[in-house]
Amino acid sequence: MAKKRQQDGFWSGLLVSLALSAEWSAPAWIALALHHWAGISLRWFWGLLGLWIFPLALSSLAMAVMKRAIDAPEPERPNKNPYSVRHRPVRAVGEEAVSSRRAGREL
Repeated sequence: MAKKRQQDGFWSGLLVSLALSAEWSAPAWIALALHHWAGISLRWFWGLLGLWIFPLALSSLAMAVMKRAIDAPEPERPNKNPYSVRHRPVRAVGEEAVSSRRAGREL
């Protein structure tokens, strides 16, 4: 299975945001129509289109960064529990039996 790229969350989030807020691009399309009909500058169209896309791109980028931060592996922390199994000295099962027999002989 192919590994997903890191930007997949950004681009898919941006496309969904653009689709859900398409009605907010209406001023840009009106400016484009006025460019062809009344001859106003095409900069108005690009400016209004940028005002629609830029905030959506920022919010999608923020969501992608937060997702990447959530998915990051946690660093391994040292075990400070004194009663943990990891802190006890490791003894083989046979050694325990031998030491208990020796203790019984000495009595």
